[in-house]
Amino acid sequence: MSMCSSGSTGGNVLLACGSFLVDAPNVVDIFSMNFDNLQEPTKQAQLPHAFPVSCARWLAKGPGFPELLITSSDYLRIWNSRGELQTILQHTDNHKDASAQITSVDVCCDASTGSSAQLASCDSYGLCGFWDVERGVMHTKLDLEQPLCDVGFGPGSLAAVAGNQGDCFLVDRRQPREVGILAPPRHVRAPATAKLAWGLHRPDIFAVAWQGEHAGTAIYNAAYRESPPQLLRHHHRDGVVADLSWSPAFPELLCCAGEHGTVEVFEFSRSTAEAVCAGCVPCLSWEPKDGRENCASLALSREVRQGLHVLVLGTASLKGGSLWITSLPEPSCRRSSAVIRSTSSANDPLLPVEAAAEATVPVASPTQDADVPAASASLVEPVC
Repeated sequence: MSMCSSGSTGGNVLLACGSFLVDAPNVVDIFSMNFDNLQEPTKQAQLPHAFPVSCARWLAKGPGFPELLITSSDYLRIWNSRGELQTILQHTDNHKDASAQITSVDVCCDASTGSSAQLASCDSYGLCGFWDVERGVMHTKLDLEQPLCDVGFGPGSLAAVAGNQGDCFLVDRRQPREVGILAPPRHVRAPATAKLAWGLHRPDIFAVAWQGEHAGTAIYNAAYRESPPQLLRHHHRDGVVADLSWSPAFPELLCCAGEHGTVEVFEFSRSTAEAVCAGCVPCLSWEPKDGRENCASLALSREVRQGLHVLVLGTASLKGGSLWITSLPEPSCRRSSAVIRSTSSANDPLLPVEAAAEATVPVASPTQDADVPAASASLVEPVC
């Protein structure tokens, strides 16, 4: 799942949701929605995918530039927001010289200058590639010698890559041959798939959710690479995190969606070892459908009103899938003026999601935890 702002008003967004069906054709649905009135999302386009969609990322340079969607599976495909295919990019420069399963993709561009957008992708053969999107050229390729699960851009020229042997690679694109390897958490056992989250405005730490028999979500310190990763203390200790993301609005907040049906939010106000350790306990939790649906993916908005951002969650059950929308509060440290710089400002009014939707859609009954406040949320529309 991926979200981006659309048009000149902050409430308009585009949302891309991809399917992951092994024995059936797959699709990516593009929805348009407006957080100001929260009417039912409008399906704007449906993109055909023969193979499961491993990742989707919007490339939005800013006002005056068209929004592009990049999806990964057997190829990298670049679409416009109307669902028209623009470009196909292929991974062949690997040790088998064959097209590989592309497991993830991430994008980076300077919206203020409109400079050339950069793209990173990784595959099941161990190739990590960095692309110039406008020229469609992979200008840097690294063979990291193990199947790769996810890749994410960090601040400046940094990027992180997670491999299925439990290794996390740190790459400086200015010196791509000098690859740092961060040790895995002690209890993670290979092989393990992973999801990675790193925000451009959170330069100090990033998160990797290791999935598998010995699962766990680890916080890595990008500045002090010798520091051992800290594990988040999820309330469901044996639960697997299906997706995670830092908030573009408030980079103190990390949101994790567990396969067991619970969303947890963690707050990291500072990057000291003590603050990271203290932040490994969730500050907010929420269970749509009381945990009876599995969380599959999530996306977080920029600040749409002062102190307010929005979470969109995709869930799945035997009856199909649903999209949920809820508003999230600002971090507690902002109310005490201990602020990490926000990535955007609030210009547009927005009703809280649960209030705006109260008259037209059913409201979930979240489970209240003894120690953790639960978010209110509204079911917007079944996806399939």
